[in-house]
Amino acid sequence: MTVFERNRRNIASKDPAVFACLENCRSVEIEDAKAGGGTFSHNGIYFHSRYNPATEADVQAVEMAGKKPDWVFLFGLGCGHLLSALVQKGFKKVIVFEPSTEILKGVLEKIDLSSAFDEEKVFLAIDMHSAIERLRGETEGFDNLLVYSTAPYKSVFPKELSDFTNRIHNAHITNQVGIKTDMKSR
Repeated sequence: MTVFERNRRNIASKDPAVFACLENCRSVEIEDAKAGGGTFSHNGIYFHSRYNPATEADVQAVEMAGKKPDWVFLFGLGCGHLLSALVQKGFKKVIVFEPSTEILKGVLEKIDLSSAFDEEKVFLAIDMHSAIERLRGETEGFDNLLVYSTAPYKSVFPKELSDFTNRIHNAHITNQVGIKTDMKSR
């Protein structure tokens, strides 16, 4: 079984629509980093360390752990280094939104992320609607949410990040209002 087939099996079991969009799109070229792992360039910007992307992701995961979130919302999958680091550190509730099918296809063809997506509460979304629906279906208004994005994603997809952050915030507020309304009606 190829890397792409393993990734496809694990992701499609939670959201079959993810792979339908990847059929006829281009993919980024994944390069080997000097210390291992992958990286890529998109719009002239490297998305990971060209030397040791795993160490870079580990530092980010430690920073996020200090905030003690119940759920992590990652804006951008990249090569999956950060997602893997989060899962290794015990974060088992993660929703990843990847704004670029070109990036997603290249990564899923070359990097085995099936073990991260094996986790019951680790999800991948490729459109804003499915990301928000996942939030509404999986989280509660009392949950502490952390929306996180790396610098390359912030610079390459600023409008998408702003929209994503606003929609996550609004959906979470809606969940909180629903709880308060339910409590008052009782």
